[in-house]
This record gives sequence, structure tokens and C-alpha cells, in this order.
Amino acid sequence: MLSFLIVFICSYLLGCISTGYYLVKLKKRVNIREIGSGSTGATNVGRVLGKKGYFFTFLIDFAKGISVILLCNYLNFSETFTLLCGMALLCGHVWPIQLGFHGGKGISVMVGFFIIWNFTFLIISALVGLIVFLFIRKFTISGLIGILVIPVYCVVAQWNVQVICLLYLIIGIIFFAHRDNIKEYINLNFKIK
Repeated sequence: MLSFLIVFICSYLLGCISTGYYLVKLKKRVNIREIGSGSTGATNVGRVLGKKGYFFTFLIDFAKGISVILLCNYLNFSETFTLLCGMALLCGHVWPIQLGFHGGKGISVMVGFFIIWNFTFLIISALVGLIVFLFIRKFTISGLIGILVIPVYCVVAQWNVQVICLLYLIIGIIFFAHRDNIKEYINLNFKIK
């Protein structure tokens, strides 16, 4: 239990290291949270630093997700403990304590996490997202719809209830972080004020 608590706390703190924020601060001397969407994530960084900034931010955040899952696997954590550490990483990324709880949107770190935790989920999610994208042509919304498949698949496969609940919670956090994107899409397409 002690090792889990240490990794859980360290996962949150690792998530708090906002790659995009510090990269833009270093390169441009500006606060990325005052530009574009206000997110510290790769997409918003790309608006300021271009493709190189986007890919660098994505890769570092992606690597953070991989590092947490690999550590959890090395320590033989249960699926529940592993997902809790993944959720802590996500929370640190979205709500970094040193930046006033205003960070990124969580996609990069969770892609890194899920690519090791369950690669099949990631492939299914990506395929669904791609199919949706062919119809709506909105990358972010397509990706969000794609990740909804993950807990649905777990329910159909009759996975552990704790695991399913944690997956729903993780996805709920990602959707909350993307609430402005979702609201904008709904307003533009359904004329809801």
C-alpha cells in the first residue's frame, strides 16, 4: 500500500510538469494559458511554436503516460491501483497545482498510458474516432467519441466493476477538460445558445 501511495502522489506531481507551459515560456516568454484555447497541451502549443512545438510537447507528455504505466507494471500493481495512478497523472496534467490548477486536456498523457495498459483499447478507440471523423471532420470531437468505446467494451466483456468505474471517471475528466470544445461544437452545429 505504501508503494502505491508513493507512486500515486508521484504520478500526480509528474502530471503537474506542464511541458507546453514551460516550453512556450522558455521559447517565447509568454503564458500559453493566455493564448488560443488557454490549454497547456500540444495542440495549443502548436499554435505558438508550430509543428515542432506540437510534437515535442506531445512526445514528452506521451512519455509521462508510458513511464507511469511501466512503473506500475514493474511493481505488479493491480489493475485498479494502476488505473488510479493513471488517473492521478491525468489530474496533475489537467489541474497542475503550481499553475493554479489550469493545465492541459489529458489526451497525450493518457494515450501514452493506454498504449501499454491495453493497446487493443487504443486501436479500437482510434478506429471509431477515424470513422466519426470521416463524417464530421472535427478531430477533437471525433477523438472524444472514440474514447467512449473503451468503457463500453469493458462492460460488454464483463470486466471488473471497479475497473469500469475508474475508466468512466478517467473519461469523464477528459470530457470535462474538453467542455469548451464540446460546447462550441454543439453551438455551431445545433444552434444552442
